[in-house]
Amino acid sequence: VALLVDDRGGLLRVDVESRIVLGRVENLHGTGGGPGGGVPLTCVVGTRGYVATGDAQGLLRLWPLDLSDFLLEARHEGPVSSVAVSPDELTVAVASQTSLGLLRLDAALQPADRYETLSRPHTTGVGCAAAFSGPAPGPTPGGGGTVPLGGPAFSGLGGSGGDV
Repeated sequence: VALLVDDRGGLLRVDVESRIVLGRVENLHGTGGGPGGGVPLTCVVGTRGYVATGDAQGLLRLWPLDLSDFLLEARHEGPVSSVAVSPDELTVAVASQTSLGLLRLDAALQPADRYETLSRPHTTGVGCAAAFSGPAPGPTPGGGGTVPLGGPAFSGLGGSGGDV
């Protein structure tokens, strides 16, 4: 089964083999202007242990696989455009219009430290995010044809980073 966000911000469960929509999950992010009164979802990613969703109001939520009740939530500074999870499932990267946030988890899926927003010098929207098991995030593609680099992994490139 695959989880997809449709063009109205709803979450669809799809049987990949038969290509049949099994159902639509409503109101995962409370009340608002989305389908069924919920806040529109903008992205979803599933792992072996949980599902991560992001919404148009900047909320990231982690859910058990049955989506019964969210495990935790973090507020990002802007509408979430992309969510990615590291291979070890302990780091969640969140992209918004101009920044990237990181949520590090412990083995019990609780925050290992506070939610961290990494300011990036993007002048247009962040197209996607990628999460790694290592200590520092990689570059994030901007809509202006640049890939800004920053953070501890790129400190040797002249301070806070630069565009490539």
